[in-house]
Amino acid sequence: MIERLRMTLSLPRTGDQWVAGIAALLPLSLVVGNVAFELVTGMTGFLWLVQSLFIRHDSLQRIQKHTVFWPLVFWMTGIMISRAANGFSAFELFHDLAFIRYVFFVLAIVDISKRLPVDRYLFSGVVAGVVWAALNTLCAYMLGFDIIGHPLSYYTEKLNEGQRIGAFCAFVFPLFALRLIAAKDLEKAGRLFLLVLIALSLGLLLVTKSRTAWGAAGIGIIGGSAMALHGRQRWAMIGSISIAMVVGGGFLYFTGYQRGLASMYDRFWIWERSLIIWKENPIWGVGISSFPKAIHQMAMSTDFRPYVSPDGVIYKVDSASHAHNLILQLLSCTGLWGLLSFFWLLTNATRQLLKDIPSRWLGLETCPFVVVGIGLTGWNIYGTFYANIVMFFIAWMGSQHADSS
Repeated sequence: MIERLRMTLSLPRTGDQWVAGIAALLPLSLVVGNVAFELVTGMTGFLWLVQSLFIRHDSLQRIQKHTVFWPLVFWMTGIMISRAANGFSAFELFHDLAFIRYVFFVLAIVDISKRLPVDRYLFSGVVAGVVWAALNTLCAYMLGFDIIGHPLSYYTEKLNEGQRIGAFCAFVFPLFALRLIAAKDLEKAGRLFLLVLIALSLGLLLVTKSRTAWGAAGIGIIGGSAMALHGRQRWAMIGSISIAMVVGGGFLYFTGYQRGLASMYDRFWIWERSLIIWKENPIWGVGISSFPKAIHQMAMSTDFRPYVSPDGVIYKVDSASHAHNLILQLLSCTGLWGLLSFFWLLTNATRQLLKDIPSRWLGLETCPFVVVGIGLTGWNIYGTFYANIVMFFIAWMGSQHADSS
């Protein structure tokens, strides 16, 4: 494993290597900031598109046969039809149209995976992201600012670096953990290396104090274990993991890491309003850039009552950037079309992952479960940082992996 990392970090010699190398920078760029990770995503798709048009003229034709191609096309089509159906300003049009950068990012990875072992690149990128996040977080807590000068508040609040690191580690901690548990081909050095990565990613998860990230990581480990170990007489191990997650969650809850449930009551109000938005626009939704405006208009209207909790406290938010639920976000923004397209994409990527599972990086089986786990209460699939994370792992799952064993 360590030797493969060294090979991956050597200077790229072909167009495919440049595309894979830039894509692998995405986890690290998430810690740097919005401009960095958007630049990485955009450059990955752009370089692949240029290469496809001028060097590999058959790439655009062959990619149409890949299992993720049509779900991505249908999802993007739904986004644009939703925008047209609801009217638009110049900002809304370009904001929604820009979602195509994620489509090109995924297509770039799955296409070059037929010719290049992208596992090595993406895994190296994940390692770099975890190490960089750990160094920045440690520096921020010790000095009051991180390596690039961001203040400690960026890591202690539920925005900025803390939010992005929490979401990222919700994916990578289960991935590393299952890889260590299930793989039999690892040497002692490889196992020690994974143990260090597990410790770093778990520590980052705890520091972010995000219940959404904790819960999703637990769901990922349990679901991924059941998928990877099914039929291998290891149900006792799966049971042990489940019990450990429950005990660990209870420990965190009763030792002060949990916050009050007020945020859940706010979410109930947002969920109710999101459902109303979808019912008024069942097929196409309200548009991905129009959701905050639609929620705010409801908050200001006297036609909609606030949510009253069981203890009689009234909850009503004036604004919300997203629905805090994957299904409601997809439905309210892009309707049934968007919901079905996304789960078609997630299903096909998972099927591609399972097709050649003996030769794949064990641990990726956790990813679809983490997506669902985060989707229960968490981040916006149409938001910039979280869309980048999800598309990174969907591309990895959907890859065909030349010489990936």
